[in-house]
Amino acid sequence: MIPDLLSRDTVGEFSTLWRAGSRQEPAPVPGPPPRRCRSVALASGQTGAGTSFLARHLSLALSRQGHAVCLLEEGTRDGISLWTGSPAGQLADVLAGHRTLSEILQRGPGGLRSIAGAQSLAHVAECSRHRRADFIEQLLDLEAQCDFLVIDAGSVAAGDGAGSRWRLAQRTDALCLVATPEPQVVPETLALLRGLPGDTGPHTLRLIINQADSPEQAHGILARIQQGARNHGGALVTGVGYIPFDQAASQAVLSPASPGTTSSRARAARAIDQIAHRLASTVQADSHSPSSLSFPSLHVPSVAPSVV
Repeated sequence: MIPDLLSRDTVGEFSTLWRAGSRQEPAPVPGPPPRRCRSVALASGQTGAGTSFLARHLSLALSRQGHAVCLLEEGTRDGISLWTGSPAGQLADVLAGHRTLSEILQRGPGGLRSIAGAQSLAHVAECSRHRRADFIEQLLDLEAQCDFLVIDAGSVAAGDGAGSRWRLAQRTDALCLVATPEPQVVPETLALLRGLPGDTGPHTLRLIINQADSPEQAHGILARIQQGARNHGGALVTGVGYIPFDQAASQAVLSPASPGTTSSRARAARAIDQIAHRLASTVQADSHSPSSLSFPSLHVPSVAPSVV
């Protein structure tokens, strides 16, 4: 007689294990591919600090260095539209459903793309759910074709929409504060840093000194702002570079070709090229957000005003 080596309980265990092993495990769902596009915002606590000028020429420099770039201009009068003509519309037209991003996209030198009306990005959360989803889908399509979005946030210290522009700048992968060597630059910049929310602000703020008389002057301003930020427990501030003083900077147009080797404009062009290279080397995309502007994590009001 064959001994009963397997008790009834043991047979039940084997049966359960067999059934579990015979079931085919579902294939893992692949996550989204790593985000390629990185967003850089230029903002200032001063009026007339040159954010539009720098955003425009920083975009050109990144483009010359081989990156696919889209510039989101604050306005149209002083932007890339000088090279491309009047735009077909602004970002507000897209949020209202009257245009698509591809319809308002302008082409600049060296393949640079531009979109007018960047300030409207701060109001995406106020759109209806349908409009918001449609815009984010278009934005993701645009980002899939770009290495960088450069956003001119303008002055965020005062004026209409300053708070919205400041919140927009904080949502980017890299927030660059632009300052000039004015007497009030340090307290104004520190006031901005104190207004950053600790849980949503970027880990590092990048400082660009525009129209500096010398490297020593630029380094001195950076050191005072860094010390003030540390004293108030604020964000980490790092210097990205400075633009040398140029009497005609507000009218200068730096062409993609070399503007020469002896003028102050040539030194400004080289400085912007260096800043572009540093940003391209150091700015990383947030792997947790499929959009470079973190739109999927935007707070949606319980009763959102519609732009329809």
